[in-house]
Amino acid sequence: MKNKEEKISGGRKVPKDNTGVIKSNLRRFIFAGLIVYAILVLYFMFLGFNRTDARINYSEYTFILIPEVIPLRFPELTMSWLYDFGNIAAFIPFGIIFPLLYRIRFRKFISLFVLVISSLEVLQSLTFMGTFDIADIISNTLGAIIGFIAFKVGFSTGITFRKLVASAVSILISIILIIVVSETINYGIHVNETIGQVYQIINIALCEATINICWLPHRG
Repeated sequence: MKNKEEKISGGRKVPKDNTGVIKSNLRRFIFAGLIVYAILVLYFMFLGFNRTDARINYSEYTFILIPEVIPLRFPELTMSWLYDFGNIAAFIPFGIIFPLLYRIRFRKFISLFVLVISSLEVLQSLTFMGTFDIADIISNTLGAIIGFIAFKVGFSTGITFRKLVASAVSILISIILIIVVSETINYGIHVNETIGQVYQIINIALCEATINICWLPHRG
């Protein structure tokens, strides 16, 4: 929408308000912030956590194609939990900022995100700066999805304080939901493993009992 103009001395025309200019400047500022944040994320993916020193521990390319851990457990004051939480939370801003800068549909956004993050995971493995881990891709993608939900709640239309609060609440609820689902899956896996172990013990006991019965002396 064009800004209204008014005449000033000298016959020049200037915008009556600078809404368009502010939006343009804000867009540049957000884009610059996105670039800086992306560089920071790349740093932690390839150089952070003493990855350069850990390169000597890798003698071959590692590709983990089956998830070995759940995305996020109930909160614990451990580095492991903080790392898992960071794997999700660090990618929430991408789900908010990208749709804010470029009007993009959810399916296209997630497809592009998975493609990019998968390529980075492959690069991590090829450079011995880490491993290709499907669990990391799942966690990172969950973070991007949470961000996109937050964008839809608080940023897709006019931004108000109430919508920003609703957006923050949607992030919190999404994280809690991921924790609950993750713990439910983990519980189901452990229950199945426990049942399997019990069956094995019972089978071993039955086999031993059968062998003992067979070796009992027969009285004629």
